Amino acid sequence: MKKVIVTILAVALVAIGAIFVIGQSSDSSGVANFGKQGRHGKFGKRGKRGMRGKRGHRGMRRMFRNLDLTDAQKTQIQSIMKNSRESSKSVRQQMRANRVELRKAGENGAFNETQVKALAEKQGDLHAQMIVQRHKVKAEIHNVLTAEQKKKLADKKAEMKKKMEERKAKWAEKRKAKSPQQ
Repeated sequence: MKKVIVTILAVALVAIGAIFVIGQSSDSSGVANFGKQGRHGKFGKRGKRGMRGKRGHRGMRRMFRNLDLTDAQKTQIQSIMKNSRESSKSVRQQMRANRVELRKAGENGAFNETQVKALAEKQGDLHAQMIVQRHKVKAEIHNVLTAEQKKKLADKKAEMKKKMEERKAKWAEKRKAKSPQQ
């Protein structure tokens, strides 16, 4: 009888321990997410969108971070960014729908060259519209800045470019060092 009670208690302790482990490793939805996922979870900081996310706006915020913007300038820039998001929303939706059509055009091994070309040209036109919109926003924001802030921004861009060149050189060295060993 004692052996049965000890066995039941041991099984109960293991089960409780497993519940705690699963509880500690699950996200807010209650689904356990085991494995190596990094500091921001399974899909990164931006959720399921992966690297797309709001990359452009976050980069712009970072560029303007140390420019000592006035409250009026911050408000103007936020307004420009909001208007940009709203005005480019239809183009982004069209691009998304076009990507879906492109995916469908290649499903099941079927290939219609004229259809794919038409969809690719449409995607290119939409992409060109987005590039024009992005440069328009940059110009509008640039016009909000003072001469001193513009100089700081140019210096910051030059510094970032220099750092990127240094990283590229470092990566090239690493690749060069790995290639003879392989």
